[in-house]
Amino acid sequence: MYCTNCGTEVPEKAKFCPSCGTPVALVEEKHAENKEKETVSGNMTFQVTLQGISQDMMGANGSYDPVELGVMNTEQFSALWKKLSEIQPMKATAPNQDICPASMTINYRDEIYAFELLGGSILYSNSNTVVSENDALLLISGEKPAAVSQKKSKDAKGNAHENAQIWGSDHKDVKGLTPVRKTGIPPTDRVKTESAIINAGNSPQISDNVIKSSTSKNVFIAPLLFGILAIVLALGGFAVAEPGLGAVSLIVAIVLFIVSGSLKGKSRAILRIGFDWNYNAIWVIFPGKKLTYIGNANCITKFSIEKTQLSSTRYTNIGSSEVRINTAVQDKHNIWMLMVEKTDGSRIPLITLYNEQDAFRVMNKVTYLLNQQV
Repeated sequence: MYCTNCGTEVPEKAKFCPSCGTPVALVEEKHAENKEKETVSGNMTFQVTLQGISQDMMGANGSYDPVELGVMNTEQFSALWKKLSEIQPMKATAPNQDICPASMTINYRDEIYAFELLGGSILYSNSNTVVSENDALLLISGEKPAAVSQKKSKDAKGNAHENAQIWGSDHKDVKGLTPVRKTGIPPTDRVKTESAIINAGNSPQISDNVIKSSTSKNVFIAPLLFGILAIVLALGGFAVAEPGLGAVSLIVAIVLFIVSGSLKGKSRAILRIGFDWNYNAIWVIFPGKKLTYIGNANCITKFSIEKTQLSSTRYTNIGSSEVRINTAVQDKHNIWMLMVEKTDGSRIPLITLYNEQDAFRVMNKVTYLLNQQV
């Protein structure tokens, strides 16, 4: 046996530790506790409770009603573990559906150990780590397996953090989602994925020339109208034998038409939308805005357009030069949002467009691109 104070080996008949002087009685007591612990680890008994699983343990049912299995030993626990490992988590069938995750709680010596079923693997909830049956028994007995202490547990899909986001689990980023294309790639890991590392250059993508904003939409109209007015003045000048007026008006009209054309050209910009399958994301690039993305792109079922009318208030003075009234005027304009629809029923806005023709043209292009991703 060894001294619990300094770790020095203590002879059997010694009364004190030869190194630090700790009484042998304390050393023997600790040694007995360790032996008892080793024995208990070999054949422990503990209380097991299930949630979100049917009474016959044939599958997940999403119910919060506990299923009390009572006291089990390690042999019974081994059979239970194999059965639970085959249970697939229940998927939501409607938006915001309240489903209890398929889980198992173990009470051993008044210590609670919680595990979550991921379908093919089991997660130790306290450390967010996928563990094996042996790891679980070590945890319950008070020891820390390498998979938990070092967080390097791996299965076919990668490390523990990635396994916490496997398809079919109750992780908030993938709950209810089912891949409909590129089924071999894992879910988007938001911790690892940043918009700065999305590879837009080599991604499958579409582009379109669209209006940049609601303010730039009609900015070219004013000089166009004044140009038309100048043309009318020019024709009038030539008609009444005032060539000077006609010539000046004609030059002004030409300048205004050039300005109008320039403003109309600047009111549009190139929109690019594409997929980066290295990060399982759909991304958007638009001049003047930061690249944005939506994850789990392989769960997208379709795109749609949602029209919304926005109102803004401005104040203006109306009336005669003598009496002017400060009046609030409501300006209304429409926007069209390109929506991403996924297998869990969610609809997420991808980009806002300011012209109906632009919106449906972009939707048709990106839908065609989506259908090519298999």
